[in-house]
Amino acid sequence: MNNSDMPAMPLYVDPEDWSLRWLKDTGTAKKGCIAGSDIGRGYRQIKYKGKCYLAHRIMFYFSYGYLPKMVDHIDGDTTNNHPKNLRAVTHSQNMINRKHQSNNKSGYMGVDGMPRQKQWRAQIHKEGKKIYLGMRKDLQEAVNLRKNAEEKYHGEYSRK
Repeated sequence: MNNSDMPAMPLYVDPEDWSLRWLKDTGTAKKGCIAGSDIGRGYRQIKYKGKCYLAHRIMFYFSYGYLPKMVDHIDGDTTNNHPKNLRAVTHSQNMINRKHQSNNKSGYMGVDGMPRQKQWRAQIHKEGKKIYLGMRKDLQEAVNLRKNAEEKYHGEYSRK
């Protein structure tokens, strides 16, 4: 979506909670109500003139005057659409800041158990390539390997 795809919408930013609210009655939505609906995982979707827009993308556009291909929630909280929590990112940068997968047994991104070896393996991805960091018997040592690599390879985009 480029700038021309973002129509002028009758919305304003509420400085109390940084939500997007309707300036006037629109269909079933009433003036002053929070715009959109929860579509799961903390995201809000706002429908306007038959098209759907994600609230964090509208907030980014309102705040910075342009719309990048991807917008990232810096703190990982998809309900926090404060402009200071939003940044333009590439797909790779956005993937760096994601949560660990639900099937991850260690509870840490990039650290998984190797039952046969009775060790924990640490690894990281950089620009589509997997980098093997090492194996450790102690989970915390493997986590520390990964955390150090995050600082080295991902910098400001690593999950805090």
